[in-house]
Amino acid sequence: MKTNVNLDEDVAADMASLCRTTGETLNEVINRLLRHGLSEMENRVDAFVVEPQKMGAMRGRIPLDKISEVMDSVDGPQHR
Repeated sequence: MKTNVNLDEDVAADMASLCRTTGETLNEVINRLLRHGLSEMENRVDAFVVEPQKMGAMRGRIPLDKISEVMDSVDGPQHR
């Protein structure tokens, strides 16, 4: 497939440097780097999402969403 691509000046300079270093043509360098980048995208792990889960009945009916009440029940009212 033949297509035109406009490269930023810094990218063009890096590509030219790679061509000189590796002895590859510009097409070979571009194809190699695109294959690598596309492969990395396929192997990328998406960010995980934490979903709340029911934890069953509360032992002793301690309201775990109110930390001061939890501290009172565990350490007593003098924990502060």
